[in-house]
Amino acid sequence: MASHRKSSRRHRRAGLSWSPAGRLSAATATGAVAVLLSATGAASAASAHPDVWAGIAVSHRQADAVAAQARHADARAQKEKAARARAAAETARRKEAMRRAAEEKAAREKAAREKAAEEKAAREKAAREKAAREKAEHERAAQEQAAQQDEDQQSAPSAAVTREAAAAVQFMKDQHDSGSTDWHHLCLGSVSQAWGGLDGHDTAAEAADVTTARHYGTTPPAGAPVWWPGVGDVGHVALSDGNGYVWSNDILNDGQIDRVSIDYLDSQWGDGSGSDWFWSEDLGGVMLPLATGQS
Repeated sequence: MASHRKSSRRHRRAGLSWSPAGRLSAATATGAVAVLLSATGAASAASAHPDVWAGIAVSHRQADAVAAQARHADARAQKEKAARARAAAETARRKEAMRRAAEEKAAREKAAREKAAEEKAAREKAAREKAAREKAEHERAAQEQAAQQDEDQQSAPSAAVTREAAAAVQFMKDQHDSGSTDWHHLCLGSVSQAWGGLDGHDTAAEAADVTTARHYGTTPPAGAPVWWPGVGDVGHVALSDGNGYVWSNDILNDGQIDRVSIDYLDSQWGDGSGSDWFWSEDLGGVMLPLATGQS
């Protein structure tokens, strides 16, 4: 009994109490074990109080189970926390990817719109330029056609012209249209050739001297030779088109036949009064079949 009281006092000092059935209630099983072992030793504690030792062992196992459950719960909580963190990170990554994809799509669409606008502007500009070129070409063609019609009208012999005179004028026009440069210093040669080679003089001045049917200050008929005998040492002759113009070589282009006005040549080689030139009805001593009724 004395030994039991001593053990009870040790148990109370260790913070233990006994139930009526002799069961140990431990505030801390580990503290009780440590007190018993330090006070009596493990062997004496087990032999002296087997029921106490069994209760302590059960409490120890329960404590281990609780600790294990706590560790398991903590590990599970850590895993859940890590899973939530990974899920949040994945959600953030997906949102960022979606944001970037949306920005890239918007940028592509903007670039496509800008490119389409540039291409449209380029097409419209090309169309305007093409239309402007076509308009300019049309206007130029119309002007050229009008100029050609005017030239043809002005250079055509008048209605009162013989077939031979018309042929002479046409010969000179054909030389002009062909672009021939074979008539350098050959004014008499071109006029004579237009009439089938009627004059064989060396110079226009010599041929002018032998003319007999001369006219001054009047418009020469188509096909009539028009003379400037005082030009240089050899003189000059051209062929009238019947409209105040002549077909002449070496005036506008060297060696070519061109159509120029009599007034222009008179201003270059005379005093403008008309006294420095005349036209004749004959060439090389032959009367030409010129149209009558022209002054």
